[in-house]
Amino acid sequence: MIQTNAFDYINVLNRAADAAWQRNEAISNNIANVDTPGYKRQDGKTVDVDIIIPHAWFPVVAAHQKADEDGIPLFGWKDDGWLDMSNSPTVNHAEIVNWFVRQRKMGFKIKQVGHDRKFCREYFIGMRAAGFKDIDQPQYFYKKSEGFRHIENKAKNGELYYLHSDAFEYCLQNVRAIEKTDDMIQYEKVEPEQRIDIFDAAVFACVRKLEDMERSKRNKEWFGSESK
Repeated sequence: MIQTNAFDYINVLNRAADAAWQRNEAISNNIANVDTPGYKRQDGKTVDVDIIIPHAWFPVVAAHQKADEDGIPLFGWKDDGWLDMSNSPTVNHAEIVNWFVRQRKMGFKIKQVGHDRKFCREYFIGMRAAGFKDIDQPQYFYKKSEGFRHIENKAKNGELYYLHSDAFEYCLQNVRAIEKTDDMIQYEKVEPEQRIDIFDAAVFACVRKLEDMERSKRNKEWFGSESK
């Protein structure tokens, strides 16, 4: 059970993940049984499901201290495949770039990567060198509010799938959402010593998606084709 006020204290992520999984199962069964006599087609309605693939990096030198002092289950996440540990005092930026390269080789079409360049210019340069479209994404409050609301709405509508990642759930349950004017949201940590980084990264990704969709729509309206 996810205990957080981020989405009105509702365990919406498990519900959303289960809904997305059931749709995928229905579609897979329909394809597998297309020639099966008497097979009754299952309801696998096409919906706009957002999929979050959580992944994180942490320096192994500091991992033991964080695990012992703050109770962050970093080694469990590593064993489950949600986290890679750099064998160095700080995270090796090349390892992050290589992870994206592996995802691309697996068939993922990575259109853009949002990144706050002022915190890690070396990573930004490495991603560009590897052929990724890395977009500078400053952490403006109003932009993060839009990304948060998008995740919230998708989760409540059963249109969000996050692979049942324990790491994502851990970060989400440490998020406190604060209502602002004009339906905007500002969020912060519940426990200062714990983490929200993976949820924060998901918000960044949503902001990039929404801004790119808006830009593509405008270009299509003006020029009759989508911008790449």
